[in-house]
Amino acid sequence: MYKKHNAWILLVALIAFSPKSYAQFVLEPFISEDNLIIESWLFKEIDEQKKFNLFSLNESDYDFDTENSTFLSYSVFGYDWIKGFGPVLGYRFLESYAAALGGIQYAFYKEGFFITVNLTSEFKSDPNIELFSIVQYRKKITSSFTAFTQLQLSTNFINEDHSFSFQRFRVGADLGQFQAGFGLNQVQVGTGLDYTASPGIFLRMELY
Repeated sequence: MYKKHNAWILLVALIAFSPKSYAQFVLEPFISEDNLIIESWLFKEIDEQKKFNLFSLNESDYDFDTENSTFLSYSVFGYDWIKGFGPVLGYRFLESYAAALGGIQYAFYKEGFFITVNLTSEFKSDPNIELFSIVQYRKKITSSFTAFTQLQLSTNFINEDHSFSFQRFRVGADLGQFQAGFGLNQVQVGTGLDYTASPGIFLRMELY
């Protein structure tokens, strides 16, 4: 599905850290019986007034059976118009397929909790319409243990027909800069919702 090469590494050189704004830059390997997924995503406010933000997700997927690697890149620039809601513009790159996107975004964060939701449509005839979200929660259980949970969702439609959806669940321990634990990736494809599930383990690194 997604093209090879580790293009997500370029984000390290392209995005500078600003201590005056909220930012989360994540690198996560996830391994299952079927594949190895290396995902990097970034949410970052890019101005001191905290009105503009960038969300960028880049992913490399290596299939153990076919020995093929694929790559996905998805980025949107958002504007906080009112209470976390605002417009977004961006792009999606999937193998040789590329499209410009536009839509609306909601983003909210506080200590221990983060959510971003993007509803976007491609600027083309027969556009792919996607609802994408990440919800993340951390809870201090004891003085020495903090639980980490995250849910990543994507639902896609073309011409009112379901194209594909996925859900990625992560549950584990928050070790400061690192998080680790168990995960489950689910995918549904087509109008018949053909279903696959891949349980595995993840190691998550917050680069900032």
